[in-house]
Amino acid sequence: MLLVILFSALAGIIGTGLGGLVGVLWGNKSENAVSVLLGFAGGVMLSVVCFELMPEASRLAGLPLTLSGLVIGICVILLLSDSISRYSRVWESGNSMRKTGWIMLAAMALHNFPEGIAIGAGGMESLRLGITLALAIALHDLPEGMAVSLPLSAGGVKKGKSFLLAVFSGVIILFGGIVGVSLGTISPKVIATCIASAGGAMLYVTCQEIFPQILTEKRKYPPLAIIVGIVAGFVLSQLPGA
Repeated sequence: MLLVILFSALAGIIGTGLGGLVGVLWGNKSENAVSVLLGFAGGVMLSVVCFELMPEASRLAGLPLTLSGLVIGICVILLLSDSISRYSRVWESGNSMRKTGWIMLAAMALHNFPEGIAIGAGGMESLRLGITLALAIALHDLPEGMAVSLPLSAGGVKKGKSFLLAVFSGVIILFGGIVGVSLGTISPKVIATCIASAGGAMLYVTCQEIFPQILTEKRKYPPLAIIVGIVAGFVLSQLPGA
């Protein structure tokens, strides 16, 4: 049991930690470089939502519940985004990158919790399955950590804080892992709702917060980075245990 929990913690911390490190190292580079990396991370997340999260949720509980969870995730992040914009003077003054980073942090935390449940429940069924899931999720979390720390760092947040916040979004997997181990097996409908809600949150943040900031007529490479990210996300979704 403790070994499964350890794997869930390492999957989140190592995955988002490495991605967060890349983000803080590039966060103060040129706008073009930041846009390319954000485009890649956004493409990966869009691909994971479409090729992995939504199909898995639909397989577990059917299309109607999957769509309901998707709407719930979008609404949660929409309300969060509205609250951030309304009550923060810093972001009202035009620091949209920092706002994007905070919203992305919330979306990734929401996304990582059901991933932890999957590792915990899978590990209780088979240690090999839990390890395989942990490795696949750690790979998925690389661009997610990057998508958290990049806009925060580019928006003026100190590198160390940006990195720690990216790692924090991955630590959430640990709590999901504890829940998964405690329950052993959990209702497929509950897991499906969590997965679909996470997908909705990621979909909204990617399309509303990331893409509008990087897709401009002056920047030629972000669209290509998005395409590469989508392809990379599809490849990740085909890995064993993904």
